[in-house]
Amino acid sequence: MDVDNFFFGVQAILSSIVDTLRITSRYPMFIGFIMGFATASIIHAMLTAEHVRHIPSMVLRDPSISFQKVYPPASDGTFSHSYIAYARNVQRMKTIFYGVALLLIILLMLATVAFK
Repeated sequence: MDVDNFFFGVQAILSSIVDTLRITSRYPMFIGFIMGFATASIIHAMLTAEHVRHIPSMVLRDPSISFQKVYPPASDGTFSHSYIAYARNVQRMKTIFYGVALLLIILLMLATVAFK
């Protein structure tokens, strides 16, 4: 197995990322749009979530696992919040974050192609 090809591949990927950032940094309105859209999405997620500090576990983990962290059971073993409502909220948050990530990737790809 030849490791040199791996390092050349990593070098090519990093070179492409640097070129993309160099091209998009020439257009301040494009950067402003990306930053504004990302900020608006984060603020929307913070307003949607009841517990802001649990947003990463809500987005990255399974809802059944993160539910017990966000709403721990009472001493008698019952939960004070509905799991179905929580699962809907988590699905909405995941849609927001993954949609923003996908849109940013598409915008960066379009900017790279259009601005060259």
